[in-house]
Amino acid sequence: MDGLAPHDVDHAKLPERHRGLLFRGTTGERNPALVADEETVPPPLRPCRNGAHPELHSQVYASARSGPNAAGTVTGMRFAAAVLSVAVLGSACSSAGSGGGSSTGPGDELWRTTAMQDAVTGEEVRIADLEGKVVAIEAMAIWCTTCRTQQLEAQAALEQVGSPDVVYISLDVDPNERPADLAEYARREGFEWRFVVAPQEVSRSLARTFGDQILSPPATPLVVLAPDGRVVEQHIGIKSAGDLAALFEEHLP
Repeated sequence: MDGLAPHDVDHAKLPERHRGLLFRGTTGERNPALVADEETVPPPLRPCRNGAHPELHSQVYASARSGPNAAGTVTGMRFAAAVLSVAVLGSACSSAGSGGGSSTGPGDELWRTTAMQDAVTGEEVRIADLEGKVVAIEAMAIWCTTCRTQQLEAQAALEQVGSPDVVYISLDVDPNERPADLAEYARREGFEWRFVVAPQEVSRSLARTFGDQILSPPATPLVVLAPDGRVVEQHIGIKSAGDLAALFEEHLP
């Protein structure tokens, strides 16, 4: 997205959940985890269940970069149209991805098998090693306010269920965020589950498997695995503490 600047569009007038697709909160800084280019969002991407294709996000960005203004700045009107187009596509994916079900794309197993590190404790985390437990994976970023809202719901749900057989993982998918900062965030907020910065190969694997919206923290993506490793929930949007607790209890071994 060369040549684009926050002032190219009045993003403050956009709904926050749409603004978050491109910008970090209200700072106007682009969210690098969501900039669709060859290095951050690899094809192929799974179509949404209602037929909308997440790869169209890349086409919207590509159109904004082409034409007579490609070498310079993009006009506010063109960029605003791109933002709104991405928002519409994101909404289509949101409605398709909410609720239960284990339907995923072909993807691969790297998101399960890659060794990661708990930012707080330093312990190794490998999702494949957690079979036998209910595992919730929440894609997030430190700057994401809706992520914190979801985490407060998760905190209440975990307290309600009170089972060591439920493992909640907050997976930071912003490649610019550091484990030390993530650990400080978890301590400051009083969250006591696992916080992990996703390696690049894990983020790519998740996108190939679940679609690129899983890399959009403001959409509060959530994937839940049953004790046998099956995906039993792929959800977009805030999930309440009550709904989370019921889901965890339903699949407890």
